[in-house]
Amino acid sequence: PLGGPGLLKLVVRARWELPDGATPELPPPALAPFSLSLSDATGERRLDHQATLAVVKHANDGDHWLTLTQTHHLRLPEPGSFRLRVTVPEAFGPQDDPWEIEWLQLSVEDGVKTAFRVPLLPLRPRGAPA
Repeated sequence: PLGGPGLLKLVVRARWELPDGATPELPPPALAPFSLSLSDATGERRLDHQATLAVVKHANDGDHWLTLTQTHHLRLPEPGSFRLRVTVPEAFGPQDDPWEIEWLQLSVEDGVKTAFRVPLLPLRPRGAPA
């Protein structure tokens, strides 16, 4: 198996709803901006990742919501203390039909073992210009 100590699996999940259980009047946004950053113990930024991700629309019993799920892997070069920051919109969509964040979840697993190679987000070496 591949992976082991230092291989992190990051899973981000988010959910947006219309205020007060309103019914959408316009089609919801299909995409949402997303950013992920990682800083080391000295505060040096080692990762700045931005993407536009697909949002999935759900409806059940008159309730409407949007979700986003994204998985990333990265390899930490050495053990240490690191800070992760995830950013998604608090609210987005047409002004008359704003979708508001209900929750955001970040799951982090260290020492992940994988059956196959996984794409890694590239970390800047310590001291490299941002």
